[in-house]
Formats: sequence, C-alpha cells, structure tokens
Amino acid sequence: MEHFEIKFRTSKARLAVLIDEFFELKFNPEEETNGIFCKRVDEMKTQVKEAGFEIPELLIALQLIRRLPAEYDHLVQTLYRLKDEEFNHREVEKELVNESGRIQLKQKDLNLDYTENAYTVGSFRQQETRKKSFERSGAVLDPSRNPGQYRKNSYPKGMGPFCDFCSRKRHDASKCYKKRNKEKKQAFASETSFCGTNQAFGVSKDWDQFLIDTAATSHFCYERDWFKNFKELTTTKALLADKKSTCEVKGMGDIDFIVKDIKGNVKITLKDVFYTPNMRRNLIRGARMDIAGLKITWSNNVMRICHSNNEYFFSAFRQDMLYIVSGYPLLDSVMYTSVDLNLIHKRLCHVNIPIIKDIFKNKSFKGLEKVNIKIDNESCIACNVGKATRTSLKKNYVYKRVTKSVLDKVHMDLWGPAPVTSLGG
Repeated sequence: MEHFEIKFRTSKARLAVLIDEFFELKFNPEEETNGIFCKRVDEMKTQVKEAGFEIPELLIALQLIRRLPAEYDHLVQTLYRLKDEEFNHREVEKELVNESGRIQLKQKDLNLDYTENAYTVGSFRQQETRKKSFERSGAVLDPSRNPGQYRKNSYPKGMGPFCDFCSRKRHDASKCYKKRNKEKKQAFASETSFCGTNQAFGVSKDWDQFLIDTAATSHFCYERDWFKNFKELTTTKALLADKKSTCEVKGMGDIDFIVKDIKGNVKITLKDVFYTPNMRRNLIRGARMDIAGLKITWSNNVMRICHSNNEYFFSAFRQDMLYIVSGYPLLDSVMYTSVDLNLIHKRLCHVNIPIIKDIFKNKSFKGLEKVNIKIDNESCIACNVGKATRTSLKKNYVYKRVTKSVLDKVHMDLWGPAPVTSLGG
C-alpha cells in the first residue's frame, strides 16, 4: 500500500511537470516552422494523456495561437470569432499554414531578401531589426576596415551570422551551400537562368555544339566520326558569308545528335549534312526546320522549337549573339556493339540459351537485332545452382495461385517451368 502511494505521488508530480511544459511551448520562427511547432504541441498533448490527464480541445487550440509573432495578430482575432464547434487544434493548424504562405508572398512583394518555403515564416520585425543592427556595425561604417578582420566583432552581441537564403545561423548567404546548389541547378532547370548568363553556358563547355544559322544553305559539320551513311564528294566547295570565302566539302551524310535540353535529352536527326573539316563551327540550317514543319519562336534570349501541333521539341539558347544547341552525337560505335551471349541471358531473366538464339534469328526482340552476339558455351552458375537445389514437380502438377493479395511474397526459381503456355508453345 505504501509503494502504491509513492508511485501515485510520483505520477502526479510528473503530470504537473508535463502540464507546465505544455503551456510553456512557444513558436520560435527563427528555429522551426509552423508545422514543427504544431507537431511539438501534439506530442506534448500525447505525453500528458499518457500520464493520466487529457487536455481539453479548447486549451490545445488556444496554446497554438497563444504566443505567435506580431504578423499573426489579424489571424488570431479571426480565429477568436469562430464558432465553438469549429474552434479546434486541427482547424487552427490549417489556418496557420495558410497564413504562412500569405506572409511569404507579401514579403516577396516587398522585395525582401528573406525567402522561405510555405511552412516557414519568420518575424518581419526581427528581420528588419537584424538588418539595421548589422548596418550599424563597424564593418559597414568604416570603409577602410578589412572585411576579413575582426570578423567576430562585426555582429551585434548575441547575434552571429545569419543566412537570409536558408534562414539558418552560423553562416551568411555568401557561404550557403544550399544557395550554391540552387544556382547550379538553375543552369539546367530554369530557362531564364540558363540563357541569360555566361556562367550557365560555362557548364556546357565540354559539350559538343551546333550553331543555328538561318542564312545557311545546308547543315555543316567538321567532325568525321559523327556521320552515318557517309558518302564522299569530290571537287565540292561551299561559300562562306560572301563569294570570296569558300570551304572544301569532302562528304555528306546523316548525324544523330542528342540535345541537352532543359526538359531532358532530345534526339534529333540531321539529314544531308556536309562534312567540312576546315570549318570552325557546326551549323544547322534554320530553313530546314521550317521545311520540316517545325515552328520557331524567339523570346527572352531563347529560341523554342515546337512540332506542327505546338508540342514542345527543344530549345536553343543565346550565347553572345549566337543561338547554340549543346549536346553530344549518338555514334554508331555506341549503337552497334559486341555483347556476350551470357549477358543477354542474364538481362532476359535467365531464359534458356536456345530461346535467345531463336529470338536473335527471328528478329523478334526489338533492339537485339543490332547486337553482335558472341556465341559462348559457358554455363550459367546461377542456373546450375537453381536446378540443383529446387524441388522437382510432382506428377500431374496443377498450377495453383498461392498469393492472396497484392505484393504477397512469392518464392520461386530463377526461371521455369512456366505454367502459362507462351505464344511459341
């Protein structure tokens, strides 16, 4: 009985501590989001309930809006006017998230450097105070002072460096790795950042390029290895700019080119391309695209090429005064390669070797007809182990489905015998 009384007194003391911690919860916009704060309140409510007391729904909702920053004053007054059946912590949490997004858009309209996601909205007054305090520091008022000198004293007391990009402490925006990563991704994922800066085009220096020339009479390329269906030409010259400048044409063929576009890799095929080894640029004839039925539009330093049904195809971006298409050629050596038969056997889920030979002979597998298969009698170790360890089927075996629902685990051999008759028997 005495042990029970001690335990009861201990549980009441713990309950008192948990209730105090619940009402001391406060939203800190510099260190957490609204979603995290609501989650902390919900977890503390659960701990109090497990200790033997259930906090009323009204007190939970009031705790969520009890110590909010000044930007939320209007929302708090609106929530106070809700009906009793509508005033609950789930409704309050939803309104807090919506208000966060509104405040974020408002700050963007004010051209603030402080940017956050839809769930994170800091205190506007605190950010302005931080900015004014930093402008009063000696690093700004004294132009003769070395920016790298007395770095620790360049911030107000109790306030270290603060990043306006990711809203974290201990570093500024110039050293923010998230900002650097975003700038790198924008070179590929954003048209505006891709086409407007030399830095974005600096990423593509290692890529092969074609220049779109609307005045060119044909496609031109100086790389012999890019061609397929190549035909040599004799005593042929092409005019460059005027009649006084010529370039020797040594052949003609087709080129498959992979364009590194903002929406992924796009394959284009250039027909009847002249091989001109002495030219410094690879040219795409702009009129050929019009003849092929493609639609071309120019805007914001971007040449957009679309199909006749206005479906997007790819884009060329302006570099200096030229529109460039960057990418790499699809060489024949990549398309037609020599592959071991055992590799095809593994790629096709360990199907029998005679079946693979029939597939290759009948050209019934798309892409396999372009592969030069080396016939090798080497046996597959995985197939031998499977055949040696599996249980033989009983006589008059009837296939039964043993799974009862989707994604049930099934134990089976690598391949066969298949209970379903294939098209070839």
